[in-house]
Amino acid sequence: MILLFGCLTSAAQVTTITPRSIKLRSDTFYYHIPALQASGHLLFSQWESNGKVNLHFDPQHPIEIQLIFGWDSITTTAPATPIKTFVPFSLEFNGDTKILNLAFVPPFKPGFSQSYRRKPNSVIIENSMVYELVNIVFAITDKGKNDGMTFIRTSPYYHDVLKYFSVYSSHPLLTLVNKMYEPGSATYRIYRESAYNYSIVNDSIIVNGPYQQFEEGNTILDDIDLWQDFIRKTNFVDFYRDHHNIYDAEITLAKKHLPVKEMWTWCESRFSERYQTYRIIISPLVNGFHSTQRITSDSFNECIMFICGASSVDPSKYTAVEREALFSGIVFTEIDHNYINPVSEKFRDELTRAFGNAYWIDSGSQAQGYGDGVGYFNEYMTHAVFLLYAQGRYRDQTLKLIEMERIKLMEWRGFPRFREFYQRLCSLQDNNAKTNLASLYPALIDWGNSINK
Repeated sequence: MILLFGCLTSAAQVTTITPRSIKLRSDTFYYHIPALQASGHLLFSQWESNGKVNLHFDPQHPIEIQLIFGWDSITTTAPATPIKTFVPFSLEFNGDTKILNLAFVPPFKPGFSQSYRRKPNSVIIENSMVYELVNIVFAITDKGKNDGMTFIRTSPYYHDVLKYFSVYSSHPLLTLVNKMYEPGSATYRIYRESAYNYSIVNDSIIVNGPYQQFEEGNTILDDIDLWQDFIRKTNFVDFYRDHHNIYDAEITLAKKHLPVKEMWTWCESRFSERYQTYRIIISPLVNGFHSTQRITSDSFNECIMFICGASSVDPSKYTAVEREALFSGIVFTEIDHNYINPVSEKFRDELTRAFGNAYWIDSGSQAQGYGDGVGYFNEYMTHAVFLLYAQGRYRDQTLKLIEMERIKLMEWRGFPRFREFYQRLCSLQDNNAKTNLASLYPALIDWGNSINK
């Protein structure tokens, strides 16, 4: 049994070698990769055919893989390559055959493709077809239908999506995605971000976007035959084109309500990082799941924000200025990650010690997903810095509204000290409103350590 990925362009970020066949003598088998100090055991009876074990590796050196079953073992080698590589094994036991894929994932170091056209000082706001495809597929799974945090489930567009695609609810792609999808996990984020880099041509997916090596983990390329079958059977391209007015309306609203150039100028007056292009990707399905990436080179840097649309802020509840302020908070707190995170990396050890204990997050909350003291600090800092920006742009009731809403949001997410953190940051920068915020890190670290004692 050979695992096939269909016809991909030369830019595709996946390669697969022919699987080796193994007859197991028991239900349990093991894999061992000495160079990665990675190992694990699996049960054949519980393994789903074509399942994947992702392993991150240094692509400069070939990697030896040992598969151990009973008293026997085999050794094979994953080639040195800068792209994601599947090393599959065809396993037989009790008359059944399943595929084990060891997926070797290179470090996530995206760059610009050869076809990338530089557009200095540009703000690009758009939707894309494959990006929307991924949002739709995740949203119509059983888990997606119950995930109101990730998807807007009350809009006419959402109901159009459900009505149109309900006929295809038994498609095997939805079964696959529903199994891998957990609300709030990185799986959905990685799938949708990489999908922005793909296009659909003649109902086939090709990799022709502005970036290279933009695959952080599992992507639609891993199961491209299933995704392409879904595209063809659902006439997805026709659905997308029929709803283009909705995507265009979201883009128009975003341009109206987002003072992006002002945010850009503000961030670069207070941090040393520099970006030449801002790219904002919007889907009318997305609710509260936002993310960002940055692509850097020696002479040109770009940051990309994946966010909800402006229609997510109810115009019947807020004035035009309040609506701008609330929607700005969504994109600003993705933008400033691209300025804050690089500074935080320079203080990784210190931030881990100062902000890594239970004082800063609620156990079992969304906040815990940020992993360690650096991740916790970055979230505190990102949202507090937005409020510093807001102090210079909004006044009186509008400023009070967004401060209150931001504090409420952060406490709900599991960051119980956000008010305290924000007040401390304000006091540190009061003497110089245009201070380089990186210079405040040592004082914030000292303060964090003093609280931990």
